[in-house]
Formats: sequence, structure tokens, C-alpha cells
Amino acid sequence: MWFQYDLGDGPVVDGVKAVLFCAWLAWCRFRVVLAIRDKTLPTVVACIDQSLRRFGGCPTYALTDNEKTVTVDHVARIPIRNPEMVAAARHYGLTVVTCMPADPASCDGVLTTMDVVGNADMLDYMYTDRYRPALISTTYESYTPDQISLAGQAQAQGLQVGLPSVALTDPNPAVQLYQNELASYDPGQAPSEFGLEAWADAQLFVYALIESGHNPTRASLTNTLASVTNWTVDGAFGPYTPSARTGPLCVVNVAVQGSSFEPLWPSSGLYCNGQLVDVGPES
Repeated sequence: MWFQYDLGDGPVVDGVKAVLFCAWLAWCRFRVVLAIRDKTLPTVVACIDQSLRRFGGCPTYALTDNEKTVTVDHVARIPIRNPEMVAAARHYGLTVVTCMPADPASCDGVLTTMDVVGNADMLDYMYTDRYRPALISTTYESYTPDQISLAGQAQAQGLQVGLPSVALTDPNPAVQLYQNELASYDPGQAPSEFGLEAWADAQLFVYALIESGHNPTRASLTNTLASVTNWTVDGAFGPYTPSARTGPLCVVNVAVQGSSFEPLWPSSGLYCNGQLVDVGPES
């Protein structure tokens, strides 16, 4: 199991430009974003510490760029690690891994947490440079036709997204109802995973209001929500129990094929045979 982290430009706070530390787990895409003042080693290590605490455990590997806080030099293509980072990583039982600088072929995958515009720019640059790794994956913010149209159909080919719901192309009645209502109330707005999840949350809220009776109160509403189990929105999502406060238990991987996102795995429906692993309490 591994996570990846990167540093990027953040907003200006009190006249000082902030830096954003972004870490994410490889498969579930759980993200931690921290606003920091600098990229110094103590700050980066503190961010890694906070990320691991919020992950609830320590992955085996951390993948990142060749910042001087991580790699001080390369000799015969072998990275020479910053000894202080090595010591910090050893404290957590973590191994830091990097790619060769200016050698994208040494990395066989790209995982991005950028928005639709950022991903479109990245896909265009990769297409221009003829760089096509085995895996290009992003978060489900980009699961929308706008991602393909903005990046270009040729540039977006193969882009993968992991979803907690069936694909928008699935004949599931709830998914189709969401798209029909979106077209009626907001014509021209592209459907998306965020939109589907927001619509599904609204369905749950309305259900709880109805079940709370003619004179609902905050207490009756929260009690009704607490009693809901295995909520699936007519099979659009895997079984969800709000009071359990767990993440998605089912998944679908989709990829751009031609002019749209198509199910990659499983070929239809949801994969729900995985299990959540208890990594222990936050230390």
C-alpha cells in the first residue's frame, strides 16, 4: 500500500503566498490537504506526520518528487536520499520512493488530484510530449463529460476514475432519474459524480423528512437518519448506513474510451467484495 504527496502553490494569506501540501492514498483517493508557509524539511515531515494520523495508519511507501528535502543528488541514476528524511521515514516505518528526474518513463503511472482544468492541461502536455504511462488516474471530480471536451478526446483517452456508484451510462433507474431531473431543472449542465452524490444525499434527506412525520423536528430527523441501513438509492450506490460513518464499500473503475467514460472494472454493476481494514486508533 502506498500514498503520494506533492507540494504546490497555494493562496496568498496575510500578504504571504502559502504552499499546499497534498497527500492521497492510492486506491481509495482519500486526501489530506494542508496549507503551509514553506517547503522546509521540518514542515514537510510535520505534514507527513499529520497525513499519517488522518489516514489512521502508515502505508509501506510514499511516492513523491525529487525535492531537496527528499533527494540531494543522483549518482549513476541512483537517488541519494536526504539523511534527515531517511531517519524521519524510518521512524514511521515508511519507505520514500521517487522517479528519476526528467525521466517520466521511469514512472509507470500518474495519479492526480487536480480539478478539471488542471487535468485538461496535464493531459494536453502529456499528449504533446507523447508520454502515455500504463495508468493515468484522477479523482471523481473529473468524472464529467466536461473533462473530455476540455482536454480533447484524443488527449483524454485512457483516463481512469474510481467511483463509489455505478457509471452514468448505467441503466440504473436512479442514475437515469438524476440525469433527467438535471436536464429539466438546469438545462445544459453536464452530469457528474459530484452531482449524482449531491442528488442522492437530497433523496436520503427527503426520505428522512417524510418518515419523520407531519411535524418533523431536528431530533426526529436525526433519529430517522440514524435508523437508515443499507441505503443504496435504488442500487446506484453500494449499501450505506449513515450511522456507521464509513467510506464507500463498493467501487467501479471507469476510463475514457472514445467520446465517453465507460466501465472498465467491473464491466457492469458494482464491486462490493472488498473489506475495510481496521488500522487501529489515531495515535
